[in-house]
Amino acid sequence: MERAYMQKNAAGEVVVDQNGYIKCLSEGGLKFKLLDKEIDFNCDNICCTIDNRDIFIQLNDNVCRTAISTNKSANKIVSNEDTNKTDEIEEVITETAFHWTDNSTKLFLHIYKNHVNLVAQRKIKTKKIMWQKIAEQMKSQGYNVSILQVENKYKSLERAYKNVKNHNNKTGRHRLVCPFET
Repeated sequence: MERAYMQKNAAGEVVVDQNGYIKCLSEGGLKFKLLDKEIDFNCDNICCTIDNRDIFIQLNDNVCRTAISTNKSANKIVSNEDTNKTDEIEEVITETAFHWTDNSTKLFLHIYKNHVNLVAQRKIKTKKIMWQKIAEQMKSQGYNVSILQVENKYKSLERAYKNVKNHNNKTGRHRLVCPFET
């Protein structure tokens, strides 16, 4: 399990950005955001999985949250914290979390089916380019997803499908159905 820390200002308060997210950095260098309203600060810690990594965040009893504002003229984040840490985290974390709904997942699978054959026929040279084209098409449909989010969604759907198949192959178990199986 990898330990991570929430971004704090000089006073030791957790910093919440204007969109309601808290920036976090793990010991392994993984940078991510957590939605402030989904965190129960009454708990002692948070355990979650991000990019197939188990993350552990220790919460202190005296954790306070502070909002930071944006200076519109300079488009720079203004706060009273150590700027080196802020700049380091801000460089990598530019995308926001995307909640996959049934509609967005079905659209993704439809677009994927159209593009996977193009990779097999070598009309698209690599899967990386395929993920990029899928993300662009989803953005044109109104779903703001990144290339990494599209690739991770495919991997998680594939893993879920394999888990259902393995479960159903064992005797004495009730039958499971994968919701997006075609």
